Amino acid sequence: MVVSSANSETISLTSLLDEIEDSPHLAISKLDHTINTADVKKHGAKQNWELFGGAGIANVEEAVTQNRSRNHTDVIAQLGVRYPFMGGDDKTERALHIAKGNVLVSEIKLKQSMEVIRYQIEQAYSQYWAAQTKVTLSNAYSQLSEQIKNILSLRRDAGLLLESDRQEFLAGFERVNYISVQQQSKADQAHRKLRRLTNRDLPAFDAVKPTFYTPPLNTPDSIFINKDHPELQVINIELETQRKQLNASRRDRVYADFVVKTDLVQEFSGQTGHGVYAGISFHMPLFYNSYKDADNDYVEASIQKSEFEYHQRNGLLIEQARLTESLYRDYITRIQLNKTQLTALRKLVEERSQRVERLDGDVLSALVIGMYRYYIQSIELIDVQMKLWETQTKLRKFPQWINLLNQQPPIDIPDYSALSDIIFRSQYSIQNATGSLQKPIQPQTRKTVTGVYLWRSHDIVNQTDNSFWRQLRSKQIGLILLSLDASQIKQATEDPNIIRSFLSSAKENNISVELLLGDPTWALPEHRESLFEIISKLNKLPFDGLNLDIEPDSLTDNVTDSLIKDWLETIRGAVTRSPWPVSVTTHFRYLDQPQNSHCTPCELITMGVNGVSAMVFVSNPKRVVEIVDPILKNYPTLQISVAQSLEHHLSKEESYASFSPKEVTRRMNNIQEHLSKRKNFGGMVIQSWSNFRNTN
Repeated sequence: MVVSSANSETISLTSLLDEIEDSPHLAISKLDHTINTADVKKHGAKQNWELFGGAGIANVEEAVTQNRSRNHTDVIAQLGVRYPFMGGDDKTERALHIAKGNVLVSEIKLKQSMEVIRYQIEQAYSQYWAAQTKVTLSNAYSQLSEQIKNILSLRRDAGLLLESDRQEFLAGFERVNYISVQQQSKADQAHRKLRRLTNRDLPAFDAVKPTFYTPPLNTPDSIFINKDHPELQVINIELETQRKQLNASRRDRVYADFVVKTDLVQEFSGQTGHGVYAGISFHMPLFYNSYKDADNDYVEASIQKSEFEYHQRNGLLIEQARLTESLYRDYITRIQLNKTQLTALRKLVEERSQRVERLDGDVLSALVIGMYRYYIQSIELIDVQMKLWETQTKLRKFPQWINLLNQQPPIDIPDYSALSDIIFRSQYSIQNATGSLQKPIQPQTRKTVTGVYLWRSHDIVNQTDNSFWRQLRSKQIGLILLSLDASQIKQATEDPNIIRSFLSSAKENNISVELLLGDPTWALPEHRESLFEIISKLNKLPFDGLNLDIEPDSLTDNVTDSLIKDWLETIRGAVTRSPWPVSVTTHFRYLDQPQNSHCTPCELITMGVNGVSAMVFVSNPKRVVEIVDPILKNYPTLQISVAQSLEHHLSKEESYASFSPKEVTRRMNNIQEHLSKRKNFGGMVIQSWSNFRNTN
């Protein structure tokens, strides 16, 4: 079974078509061309002079006198050359024309075979893409199956759902499973076909669909006239060959040879003799005129037939092109309709997701039905795109139309990953759905506080006076995100008293301390265990939480889907192993919009993350509110703090470093005043204490 993964290579259609000329499936067409080329050489060798000869024994009766004769036996040999002309030369020339025409036809058929293989490869590639995409969709949808099945059973047991309705919901999940298995089989078939056609050992890969364009309007028939179409080219060659035959057949049908020969005669008596002959020999049909007329009629009728076939075939090709163009327009219209339906269904799902936690369980039923309809509609969209792709491939036989098509605006087709986004967004809503069965789950809350990132904490952790705590209270700091370097971690493992004393002082001053771990390489699978070892070593210390500042952007500018998956998997592992509540520091973009196929906040909620510090390094309070408020609204069960910067190396638009302490306070208060209306707003976090402590 071929299964693509996050690490699968993306292989374009173009790369599969690059080596098509070496395909073993072209062997027969290539051999036909070789045979016809050899046939031309064979007929060419028949032109010009010919050698002939012979030998035999003759019994000769020779008159000696009037009444007497004698018999003797002679050996006769003959050798000569001849040059055909008139009808004989025409016959050879006509055969040569036919042979040359066959060569041209075999060249066209070779190109036609290449185009057929190209079409088959592209068709298999589109089928592979469609099946692969449907499997991805089905797997995303199936993530909710067990969760929804449990809720449906609870509603049935509470008398809120008929068993027949529950079975209908379950049948929908079974259909999704069936589609997933069916499409995986189709992906396997398409993959095997691609391996056979390309003669390559293809691994599982990610396919890429082409761009589709709006069809041109009011195209004339002339745009579909393609004299280079293989079928028309073959008829043209036949026509040209027949016309050459007609020119040759209009000469005299008298077949003549110019002959030069010598004869050698030897009698058994030993006497010899020879003779030389030069002359012209000929032969012709007895009914010459009848033969000539019939031959002309045959060739002229063949020409007329080919001309009729050309015009008839050209008209049929235009008709087929028109039909294919009509199908292309129909598929584009269906995509537009599909887009409208998907937009409506997406809105339905989003609204049901927001209401399902507060209203009666019937809203849950409507949500599940809406998601299933969205799934089915997405599957149909993939099918239409595959048919549109195949139609576009057929229309490539008409270059003028394709050139005109490429000048049109592209079609905006919804990304199938939108379903994954909707599923993730709905997942925690369904998880919290009660429908009169449970108490409503409220968002995780903590007191709105101002926190600081404390890096290079060695001296502060080891100091014994209260100056640090007085500074924190004066600045109304209620949270420390405490970073420990390798030596501090080692010390805390061997002698935890210093850290315990620091944490005890924090508690006395009513300040929370979360352990801050911030090596971005821990997001990678090969370094993940290092993070887990640190958690294990420090798990006896009474931190108030664990904050992971290991966002993927610190590793590369090109954050891939695979890297995001690895990052989330590291967070999931930390949540499982941590004795403290886990929060995450990340750029706000991961909360504002789906990253590739991931709804990051949805996954963080599902895995049990306590909160997020969203890095919004923007010094304009209005813009900060515009960014964060929709995120707080969209994810009401996720505690979100706003991380701001006082770092000097950032620009004025990103950091408060260039502002006065009074202005910094004013802007932060402005942000808190607007966002504190949201119950899941966790306050402000300052990057970092080393910059913030110097502000008065």
